[in-house]
Amino acid sequence: MTRASEAVRDLFDRKATRFSQGYDQGGALAARPRLFLEALREAAPPPRAVLDFGCGTGHVAAGLSGAGYTVSGCDLSAGMIAEGRERFPDVAFSVLPAGWTRLPYEDGAFDAAVASSVLEYVDDLPFVLGEMARVLRKRGVFLATVPNLRHPRRWVEAASGRALALAPVAALAEAVPKLALHARFLRTSRNRLSAAGWAVTFAAAGFAVKEVRPATSPMLSLFVVQLS
Repeated sequence: MTRASEAVRDLFDRKATRFSQGYDQGGALAARPRLFLEALREAAPPPRAVLDFGCGTGHVAAGLSGAGYTVSGCDLSAGMIAEGRERFPDVAFSVLPAGWTRLPYEDGAFDAAVASSVLEYVDDLPFVLGEMARVLRKRGVFLATVPNLRHPRRWVEAASGRALALAPVAALAEAVPKLALHARFLRTSRNRLSAAGWAVTFAAAGFAVKEVRPATSPMLSLFVVQLS
């Protein structure tokens, strides 16, 4: 596992026990399962086999499963997966091992895949998209939310990220724990591309963009892409 992957795993392991609260009614993540379900129903109606890549605690996966999809979920964070297994027994969860070089699924195993605010964190984006293409069947669809760089708050994040990059995280953790967590987030959220940049990156992996739509927050965009 690279240092970048370790940082992502550690960040989400820290969040695991309280992450599900975001999906409670009125929570910041409450609308995400419906967003993916509605978009996936249009692109690939059930019953289909779906992979939730970077599934976290499994709330998106569970929403899809309840609508008739057969869902597998994988994540680097063992803490997140433990929460998901306890809550959602109908989802087939897998923890990605340290240093994984291949997803634990056969070629063409899925009709569709989703990734809820995951691609910004991966340390080798072309490799990950190549693996997504491998596990999808021909003409399979992939839905992913990514940062919307047009939102003013993303400009603020970029500026604060440059400033916090100069501060040691250990010192921040002792002085201001919440600021230290924000600094870790900014250091791990590395893939921030324009809409055109995402389209080029998806195309390089064999995907054509079918649609870009607003997500549950104006800070995010939902890409619906299809394997050529």
